[in-house]
Amino acid sequence: MMQTPIKASKTVIITGGNSGLGYYCAQAIAQSCTNWQIIIASRNLPRVEEAVQQLTAETNYSFIEGMTLDLASLASVRQFVQDFQTREHPP
Repeated sequence: MMQTPIKASKTVIITGGNSGLGYYCAQAIAQSCTNWQIIIASRNLPRVEEAVQQLTAETNYSFIEGMTLDLASLASVRQFVQDFQTREHPP
């Protein structure tokens, strides 16, 4: 019998999650095994990607991804929303 893959049940977006408080928040959520999709959003994509890799390695949690978001730019916010909507994450 084939097992259904585990899916995320909720999505959390953490701004500035590539360092500091945001990073530790993402780490705590990942360690609690809540089946939440964690999206780390920050303006520096290389740092976001590095944080995602580091968090995944530290926590062995697979529902972590990064997206670019600069909250000082409305164009960036609008682009983030468009990109987020195309990914079909849970609410």
